[in-house]
Amino acid sequence: MNMSILQTLPNTTNGTLAQEHTLAIPPCCPVSKNPVRATITIRYAPIGHSLEVGSLLAYIHSFRGGLKDEPGTIVVRDMEGMVMRIKDDCEQALGVPVEIDTTWEVLPRQTVHMRCVRQEVQKPPTSPCSADNSLQVGNSIA
Repeated sequence: MNMSILQTLPNTTNGTLAQEHTLAIPPCCPVSKNPVRATITIRYAPIGHSLEVGSLLAYIHSFRGGLKDEPGTIVVRDMEGMVMRIKDDCEQALGVPVEIDTTWEVLPRQTVHMRCVRQEVQKPPTSPCSADNSLQVGNSIA
């Protein structure tokens, strides 16, 4: 897809510097034309590479009207999907963890704040019920 647009530059700070890029986000939903106005902040501690600002802007704008694959099929059209995709692609390009914060003004008259946070998936607690929803007590079924 459009990750090839995203480029990096050599950086010699070795993780000792926190870097932030704050950009305007274009309307990305081809249906609602949302967001009306939005910003994204990409935060990371570069080790060896920083995001190149010109390619980062082009990459963000590749989501305008929905991110499309080679044949032109929309593969990301929602704001949440866009934020997760940007985080994943930036982490892949940089090789370091990335934090994303966004503020979206959307119709009808709402402001939405999102922070892209990855958490370990926790297994749900073991249920005392079996697959058929009958309660299991010891080795018997009640």
